[in-house]
Amino acid sequence: MDNNTTDTNRTRRITIRLTEQEYLKLVDGLRHSIDRKLSDYARKLLLGKPVKILTRNKSLDIFTEEMAHLRKEMNALGNNFNQVVRRLNSIRELPQQQFWLRVAQDMQQQLLEKTETIQSKIIELSPSWYQNS
Repeated sequence: MDNNTTDTNRTRRITIRLTEQEYLKLVDGLRHSIDRKLSDYARKLLLGKPVKILTRNKSLDIFTEEMAHLRKEMNALGNNFNQVVRRLNSIRELPQQQFWLRVAQDMQQQLLEKTETIQSKIIELSPSWYQNS
């Protein structure tokens, strides 16, 4: 054991009884704190030590959820676009080339629209992320 640390062996035990509401309040406080164990959280409360509370940025949660959805859509569009471009490059007849070129242009437009959606969401939500900076 390091000489600079205090004795961390906890040999004393206390038992307390709580009502259901008191227990739920204690567990709710634990859930919002950075502590993983109820004993660590309760010890801090009993000894008057600071308890660090987690705060969630709801706009960031919303953004993350929306971006995950948009990412899936963009991956699907990107895969389809790649297939169309490969098809376009393999065709030698002009009428078929023109058809697949229109399809590729439509898909390119869809990809651009999704990109613009992502950009607008970032612009919309970014002020709330930086308000505390």
